[in-house]
Amino acid sequence: MNNFLEEMMAAVQRTEGLQNCRCIQTDSGGMVPFPVARPIICFALEAADRLDYFLGYDEVLFGSEKLKVSVLCEEKKGGSFCETLAKKVCQALLLADTEKNITSVAVEKCMYDKANFAYKVIMRFSLREHTQRL
Repeated sequence: MNNFLEEMMAAVQRTEGLQNCRCIQTDSGGMVPFPVARPIICFALEAADRLDYFLGYDEVLFGSEKLKVSVLCEEKKGGSFCETLAKKVCQALLLADTEKNITSVAVEKCMYDKANFAYKVIMRFSLREHTQRL
């Protein structure tokens, strides 16, 4: 298991306002517990592809992995609650990254996940090369 991933999970669990959330580690295509009764924050490492790099450069500028964090909230809480929670998670992760291993953040639009009857926001954090320890 990746130490960086564990550190980030622990940071979120210690953050005020996020203690009620359930933090789990999944693979990048893993299933989440159903039903989503309380907010779930899923952590996974995934490979970065060439599309993540600047155009015109032949060399890889960043690491080959990303930290993928998905925030799921039950349907009755609504999409704006999920977005607010995702912002808190993102802030907690950026504050916890004291070694500056995160080089960039990409956040997808909040969507309704029909499979889990929940709202979901996915964030991908590009990581520096030395943080990869799979």
